[in-house]
Amino acid sequence: MNEAVLWTDSRYYLQAKKQLCSKWTITQTAKKKVIELITIFIFNILIFCLASSKIELVPLIKNLVDELWFDRPQYPALPIFIHDEKYAGESLMSKVTRVRENITQLNVDALVITALDEIAWLLNLRGSDIPFTPVFISYVLLTKNATSLYLKQEVTHEIKDYLQRNNIQYVISSAVFPVT
Repeated sequence: MNEAVLWTDSRYYLQAKKQLCSKWTITQTAKKKVIELITIFIFNILIFCLASSKIELVPLIKNLVDELWFDRPQYPALPIFIHDEKYAGESLMSKVTRVRENITQLNVDALVITALDEIAWLLNLRGSDIPFTPVFISYVLLTKNATSLYLKQEVTHEIKDYLQRNNIQYVISSAVFPVT
C-alpha cells in the first residue's frame, strides 16, 4: 500500500483539503473519538497486525514539520506581567498547594503543564505572546517539592522577585524550545 493519509479533526479538515495535494487521503476523525498516545506493547501488536496486510510503519528520524516549515517564525518573547491577586481571586501559592495535593492523592511524582492558559492561571502571570490571549510561551514542571517555570527569555527583576518570593524556580532553556 503506497498511500499518504492524514487524520484530523473538524478544526483542520477544511484547511487540509485546501492545502494538501490530491495524493493525500484526508480522514476526519469522529467527534467523540480521541487520538491518544499508545504504549509500546500496543504499538508492537499494531505492527504485527499490519504486517499480515503487508503494511509497514516507518518511523521518521526527524520531525516532519520542522523539515518542511522553512519560514517558521521566531518564538515571541514579549514581557510577562503579574496578574494581581485581587483580580485573580487566589494566590499563586494557594493554587500550587491545591495542585500539589491533587497530584499527591493520585500518587503522581510530577506534573508537566503545557497549556498556556493553565500556566497563566496557576502562576497569576500574564503575557501577550499570542495575540488577543493573555498568555506567554512556557512550560511548568510541578513536583511534590518544587515548581519550575521554563521560559525562552529573561524576565524583569519584578517577575524574578515575584517567582522567588513564591518559591518558583525559573529556567531559561533552549532545550525545551525548538531552535528557530
